[in-house]
Amino acid sequence: MSSPITSPLEDLRFQDIYMKFPPGNPFEVGPPVIRYKPKPKLGEPDVAGVFPIPDQYIAAMETLTGQVLQAYRGRNKKNFAFQATPNLRIRTVTYFDEQGRWRTALRSLDRNVHKLNELNISPEVLILLRRWMKRKGGVFVFGATGHGKSTTCTSMIDDFLSDHGGYMYSAEDPMEFEFDADNYKSAEICQREIDDDDGWEPAMKDALRSRPDVVYASEFRNAPCVKMLLRASTSGHLTISTGHASSVDDGLMFMGQSASELIGNMAWVQLSQGLVGAIHQTLINGRPHIVCLENTEAVASIIRENKFHLLSSEIEQQQNQLEIMARDGGRSTSSYAERNTTVSIPRDMQKPARKQNSSDTKKIPAKAKTVKRRPKPPPTTWEKLRGLLPF
Repeated sequence: MSSPITSPLEDLRFQDIYMKFPPGNPFEVGPPVIRYKPKPKLGEPDVAGVFPIPDQYIAAMETLTGQVLQAYRGRNKKNFAFQATPNLRIRTVTYFDEQGRWRTALRSLDRNVHKLNELNISPEVLILLRRWMKRKGGVFVFGATGHGKSTTCTSMIDDFLSDHGGYMYSAEDPMEFEFDADNYKSAEICQREIDDDDGWEPAMKDALRSRPDVVYASEFRNAPCVKMLLRASTSGHLTISTGHASSVDDGLMFMGQSASELIGNMAWVQLSQGLVGAIHQTLINGRPHIVCLENTEAVASIIRENKFHLLSSEIEQQQNQLEIMARDGGRSTSSYAERNTTVSIPRDMQKPARKQNSSDTKKIPAKAKTVKRRPKPPPTTWEKLRGLLPF
């Protein structure tokens, strides 16, 4: 592969680069037409539109085009990621349009895994996400393309490994972020890149057989992958994944419907039992806006009975509770589920009452016996007459 391109491409703040080759074999035709979508700085509004590459970056684009072609030839895949510069990793999607022109869409990826508290997530949501990381089950992040779903997931995994360590297994297509086990005190990391959609189910089976502490699937796309995610979330693993959806309830409904194609109504049962929480994330002016749903008895009942039209009210109630936490300055630390769940202890698990010993009870002095006197019988007739005589 050609040598990594230098700083000019890193200086170009781009979110996406689009290449359009002339019709025919991209290895034989002329150079492509290249346009890019600028990446806004944090706190700035999104930039609408796609623009030509500035003149000072033309040479960098020529080098990038060669890298894309060589990476495509070496992998023979439509979707892949490669390291363009030491500090820039690029995810690539390739396809032919109706005119026979080979097109590529390149997205800039940050190779470094960010800390969770660096993502400008609101404090109350940050508390909630970190609480979820202490539980076993599924945590799912929904949203549109390019809104930071993978960034949030990998930051949550980094937070988990920093606090608890353990074995992390990931299945990704393509692999975007690179974890380094040396950055953690007691962690081991296995990252696998999936070649095609048929590779998801075998990769997830390998994950469960490896006894990982946390499982990460970069994106669930088909029914076999969702089925294995639900199985992992109900078998004692912290399972994290992303999916494209317009809302939390739409994303969960898609998961249940996909898995039900293979396992029927058991999909809704597993989803209701294995779900820890789900979020929908949207980037607004570079800052994440997150809608959260934590699993409660009411939420689990709605999912189990497939009554998703009732889920929006639960989401609204929990969002209101988060707003109260925000106004309270984050002082409320109990989760929504903890505040709305009554814990009952089964009778066979309750401790038996301790028998009282004779020494534990105070001796009460006996009461004095009272002798019941026999009532005096009424006077007889003779006694009455005798009382009338003078002698």
